[in-house]
Amino acid sequence: MSYLLTKKLPSCFIERKLLLELEQYIGRKLSEFIPPKNDILIKKYDFTVFDSSGVEVLKSVEDFHRTYFPDDTQLLKIRGSAWKNSESNLDIRIEFGLTNNATNLQISYEGNSAREVATGISAEVISILNSYKTNNYLFQWFGAVLSGFLTAIIIHLLAFALRIHFAYYPIIVGGFAAVCGGLLGMFFVTKYKPYSTFETRLNEKRKKQLSWIVLGFIGFILFTVVGVYIRIKLLGF
Repeated sequence: MSYLLTKKLPSCFIERKLLLELEQYIGRKLSEFIPPKNDILIKKYDFTVFDSSGVEVLKSVEDFHRTYFPDDTQLLKIRGSAWKNSESNLDIRIEFGLTNNATNLQISYEGNSAREVATGISAEVISILNSYKTNNYLFQWFGAVLSGFLTAIIIHLLAFALRIHFAYYPIIVGGFAAVCGGLLGMFFVTKYKPYSTFETRLNEKRKKQLSWIVLGFIGFILFTVVGVYIRIKLLGF
């Protein structure tokens, strides 16, 4: 009996502490995979870091001695496997990427109660991740859509406040503004709100920068768009 489980993982902040917890859990599950007397158990574990310059394969998270992951980290992968010479096997793969499509759990088990074993391991992995979850998943598409919508609104408010008449239909101008805003929003989402946020120095800086960007955007709305509108209404110019 065999079963293959694949599951999308939630958006999380990926730090060494989380990876060590997952590594320890996988180690325990592989150790539970105890063979009968006449079987031989083979276990393999590795931790892989993918960045723009290459791939680093380590035997353990503890073998990664730097405090931070590379600023250009694209994917982190944990894999643990165990085989018996009776052809029973267990394989656990966990991948954290910058997008939801690259962030997955895959469990393959061949043995008794295969489905129950795989779903039980999946539930435990999700339980570990719960303490590290972020709301970044909301920004993958919603951030771009919201950015496009707000850009179109701002363009129309500015035009109204400054008494600018579009040469073309407002819906065309609004659509163009929405597309530009959406692309800009997607850029910021990728940079500042990736699906999996790795523990890097660059991401620490970006977190601080994002606070300033948000405050600056709010200030722009309050003092530019709304301010011009109120000035025209009260002072007439």
